[in-house]
Amino acid sequence: MASLRRLVLGVVRDSIALMGGSPSYGEIAYKLGLHRKRVHKAVQSLERQALLIRRDLHLPGLWNAAIRQLRNLGRIIDEDVNIAPPRDS
Repeated sequence: MASLRRLVLGVVRDSIALMGGSPSYGEIAYKLGLHRKRVHKAVQSLERQALLIRRDLHLPGLWNAAIRQLRNLGRIIDEDVNIAPPRDS
């Protein structure tokens, strides 16, 4: 895996572990000192490799832990489909 993709994956993993949610492209770009467009391309590549789920940048192996963290933070989870309801755009 290319080092940029590895760095992006690390920022996403750390954010989920520490904050209980995925970072924005801007947050990733800021932490890595990159332009958002480069981050977006790296995320698309990670998605094609099934290492990220781009909707909210989830790590597939940590899905259940992320759901538990969201519940602990008071978030309401739609248990019928096992995902958090989409945010209003």
